[in-house]
Amino acid sequence: MNGENDIITIFIVAASPIARAGLEAVLQIDERLIVTGSAAEIFAAPSVFSFGQTFDVLLVNVEQPSQLVALTEFLSGDGEDTSSPSVVALLSTDFQNSEQAVELLQNGVRGILLAEATAGEIIAAIGAAANNLIVASPEILETLVSSITSEDYLPNVKKGLSGEAVEDLTPREREVLEFLVEGESNKVIAYRLRISEHTVKFHVASIFSKLGVNTRTEAVTQALRRGLILL
Repeated sequence: MNGENDIITIFIVAASPIARAGLEAVLQIDERLIVTGSAAEIFAAPSVFSFGQTFDVLLVNVEQPSQLVALTEFLSGDGEDTSSPSVVALLSTDFQNSEQAVELLQNGVRGILLAEATAGEIIAAIGAAANNLIVASPEILETLVSSITSEDYLPNVKKGLSGEAVEDLTPREREVLEFLVEGESNKVIAYRLRISEHTVKFHVASIFSKLGVNTRTEAVTQALRRGLILL
């Protein structure tokens, strides 16, 4: 864990050279922060480890959906390095929703800010992430909390057509269930819903748990029997 006055090393990932230069200039405000390098693509960052270089925080500027997918894949990959850096993600307002925030947090992101975050907010988030704390911009935090307390995410229990008690599926889980009925793979479901395979696996596991099943066939059978889906 970094102390209050310890040096924090940072690697920047941003597609735009202007964005990379801008972020580096912002970080120069705080003398504790040292940028060790930068890259245009997230998968260029691991090469830094191969040269024996390490850094405390990976600062990623996410501007396009493909970059968000790449970041998720990078975080959920089977990395061999056990001392991987904390990650702070700057998200475009286009990606401001609870599902993406939850997915990033599940994959180990420590800081989630909007791209419009101030220099002070970015610096504070980096300091927190370096000390294994989780931070988020007020807008993202409000959206995340609202989703958790909404009816769609609370563990309500209703009865299906068969009269059996069944925990409610979220709208996203129902979408995934429909694809299970069609026999689609996780990869296809991820592509169709524009989410990562990791998130699909998470939803499938939740569906299995709520329906009390262990296989896709059983899930479809139970869903049909309980009137959750119609053919």
